[in-house]
Amino acid sequence: MKAFIQGGKWRFQLVGKTDGYLSVGLSDDGRMGDDLTSTCIVNPNTGDVDVLSGFNNGYSNEVLAPSKLGIEDFDGGSYEDGILECSFRRPNVVEVAKFGQTFNLERTKFHVFLAEGAMRGGAMAKHRAKAKSAQPQVRLVFN
Repeated sequence: MKAFIQGGKWRFQLVGKTDGYLSVGLSDDGRMGDDLTSTCIVNPNTGDVDVLSGFNNGYSNEVLAPSKLGIEDFDGGSYEDGILECSFRRPNVVEVAKFGQTFNLERTKFHVFLAEGAMRGGAMAKHRAKAKSAQPQVRLVFN
């Protein structure tokens, strides 16, 4: 995963081997729950790629309405030989009104969660693989 400033907004790039989804979560406390998520999904039958905005409500992820809340400039993604790629931008501030949360990507330090998993019946199944940054990132600049 890469995250960097482009045009005054955060550009995220997710690339990895999967037959379902790759997801990045931003957590202010390093524990799952109350986290902003961005998930690239693939339909392995058609190769169609999409990106969804979500929120970890406890240990469950809920796709937000609209499903691309705070997601801009999605590149359409690609899926080839089991490798999913997608890129999109998020503004510096994302408000998730339904859960009363505001995520300020410019001012807040976040732990970064990465996850990979399958799609079942059109929904994300529990992740098969996950990783988490040990410390909150001062700014989301890493490769």
